[in-house]
Amino acid sequence: RAGVTLIELIVVMTVLSVVWLSITTVLYTLYRADHRLRDDLQCEFAMDRLANRLRLDAHAARSASLLDLAEGGHELVLSIADERNIHYGQSDEGVYRIVRKGAATLHQDLFRVGRVTEDWELSSPPDPWVLVLTLTTREGRSQSTRVRRIKAAVAPTHITEFKTTEASS
Repeated sequence: RAGVTLIELIVVMTVLSVVWLSITTVLYTLYRADHRLRDDLQCEFAMDRLANRLRLDAHAARSASLLDLAEGGHELVLSIADERNIHYGQSDEGVYRIVRKGAATLHQDLFRVGRVTEDWELSSPPDPWVLVLTLTTREGRSQSTRVRRIKAAVAPTHITEFKTTEASS
C-alpha cells in the first residue's frame, strides 16, 4: 500500500484551510489597524496645520468678527492690515479657510479633520484677545469622541474692532 486514503487527504485539506483562514484574518485585521492609524495621523496632522495657520492669522489680524450663518453654525472673519479678510468655517469634510481681498478669492484651503462640530469663542479686552476654537470629532463605529481646543491670541494693539453679527444670505 503506497497511496494515501481519502480520509487522510480531507484531514490535511481541512488543517490547511484552517491555517489559511487564520493567516487571512490576521492580515486583514493588521490592514484595518494600519488604515485606521493612517487616518488618525492624517487627521492629527490636519489639526496641527489648522492650529498653526489660525494662530498666524490671529496674530496678524486687526479685527475679528464672528458671524452667525443662516444655515447654522458660525464663521470667523479676521481682517488683516492689507485689506484681506480670512474666513474660517465648517464644511462637510472639515474646516475651511478662505482668503479674500474685496470680492476676489485669493486662496482656499480645507483642513480635512473629518466630521467635526466646531465651537468658536472670542474673548473681550483688556488682556490679549483670545480666540478659542473647539473641535469635537466623533468616530463612526466606536462612537468615541475626541475634543481638540485651539487657542490663538491677538495683541490688544492690533485689534480695532470686535463684533458678533449675523451673516446675510
